[in-house]
Amino acid sequence: MPRLLTVVLVDDHPLFREGLKRIVETAGTLRLVGEAATMDEARTAIGNHKPDLALLDIAIQGGSGMRLVREIKTLSPHTRILVVSSNSDPALVEGAFHAGASGFLTKTAGSLESVKALNRVAGGDVYLDPELTQSVAMARLRPAHATPGDGNAHSAEKLTNRERQVLQMVSQGLYTREIASMLGLSTKTVEHHRCRLMRKLGCRNSAEVVAWAHRAGLFTEDASRQRGAVA
Repeated sequence: MPRLLTVVLVDDHPLFREGLKRIVETAGTLRLVGEAATMDEARTAIGNHKPDLALLDIAIQGGSGMRLVREIKTLSPHTRILVVSSNSDPALVEGAFHAGASGFLTKTAGSLESVKALNRVAGGDVYLDPELTQSVAMARLRPAHATPGDGNAHSAEKLTNRERQVLQMVSQGLYTREIASMLGLSTKTVEHHRCRLMRKLGCRNSAEVVAWAHRAGLFTEDASRQRGAVA
């Protein structure tokens, strides 16, 4: 009999978590070994169990789900990640994949599609919810000049060193208070830098900032090392 693949479930909504647990059991090829409702609980569960699959809500209590995706790849490199979210913004979807996820499932997906996603990702494939395929494709095909915050070099040159540093941290999914603590600044000052860089880049929200950072190469390991030293 084939070994059941292990799963850790991360979601801060008890009722939805119960529904996901039933879906995991329905898959027939998976075994739930842990669950978590916060970032800290997720780190502990994944660090202890080193599961084959982590199923997580990108909007997690106590931190950034995007940051958690990257941490999981360090805590348990072989663990594959299926993100589930009620937010279907193409920039968020792309950001999740570039952070290390192998699949993205919407919370509106039915049980059959959810089982398919779990088995695909756990089995080593990449999965994108069919509801998102067209929107993600259109976002990638949209001409750069028609995209808010198109990530061109001229926009980057407008940023001060501090704004570049805040941009990188925002692209990594850090919250304002986390950025303020790491840089030794007040949250008000960080918000000022965030607003200025968003205005310079033509971004209307954090999702567009993440998309801009992706197009500018901030999601690559080399780019992170180069920009991380900015003072």
